[in-house]
Amino acid sequence: MGVPRPSAGATLLTVRNFDGRQYYLEWSLPDEPPQRAAAYVARVAGADFAHLTPLQPDGSLPPKHTLLRFDLAPDRRLRVRFLDEKFFEDKDASTSDKLRALVEHNLDNPALYETDTLYAHRAAT
Repeated sequence: MGVPRPSAGATLLTVRNFDGRQYYLEWSLPDEPPQRAAAYVARVAGADFAHLTPLQPDGSLPPKHTLLRFDLAPDRRLRVRFLDEKFFEDKDASTSDKLRALVEHNLDNPALYETDTLYAHRAAT
């Protein structure tokens, strides 16, 4: 059967693992410039989260970062759920400890996540 190839219009994501905790990510759609990010993984109450910092072409670091939860779905596809910025608007997540506590206490709260869940599979290169 082999490894599936990306379908037309699909986002192609490349992940490079530096040390099992730090990663380089690059993703792109056809005919668009690639987006890049540095990421690290943290486990919170048994769930895996990635903290992405966009890598800007000019080398600057943006003030905002992206948080997402990832795991393997039962069919072995990678499931990615982005945390919803709106969830944090009226909450104190001003320190790493406060952010971790908020996420830990809301792991199963649908409001923590954006509505769209992304699924991915390994593609042949």
